[in-house]
Amino acid sequence: VYNKLSELHNEFIQEIREHSSNLIVYRGQSIATDEFRTIQANVGNIMSINTFLSTTTDKDVAIMYAGNGSERPAMESVIFEVNVDMAIEQSKPFANIQHMSYFHDENGVLFSLGASFRIMSVDKLMENQNVNYVKLELCTQQTQQTQKLREEIIETLGEDYSLSTFSDVLNEMGYYNKAEVYYKMELE
Repeated sequence: VYNKLSELHNEFIQEIREHSSNLIVYRGQSIATDEFRTIQANVGNIMSINTFLSTTTDKDVAIMYAGNGSERPAMESVIFEVNVDMAIEQSKPFANIQHMSYFHDENGVLFSLGASFRIMSVDKLMENQNVNYVKLELCTQQTQQTQKLREEIIETLGEDYSLSTFSDVLNEMGYYNKAEVYYKMELE
């Protein structure tokens, strides 16, 4: 999947840049309340996705997948809005997979595993107060904040390390809140 996504990435980027300087996509889903609270507590920080992330250009599709908040208090209905600045060179591929998907009408855009996002804000969706609205911004892997940390970890642990090991290093460095986020991601 990664190789195919990489092939499609450059073509997709070129196509988007012809029409816009930004790409906005959405993802709707129910997430555990604890996970949602972790996101709320980390506005301004970066989170990394440890799987492929399927999104859509159609906000209504995301709303459909988010649910209506009926699973509370165990789960929270969330819509993620992801803003991609097309002027920034991205290190993780993403592309439109609409032509490859069984669900052609969902206008799917797939992000590679390991993509990083800055949490910009967490609010309620205006049309539906039971649905949370999280704004994210796609980051490059080379932001100063993550690059320095990555270099330290590679120097200490080598290229192959788990989320748990990464969390341990963050904890030792005094980044307790960030370590907690990655510990929780490892448990999922």
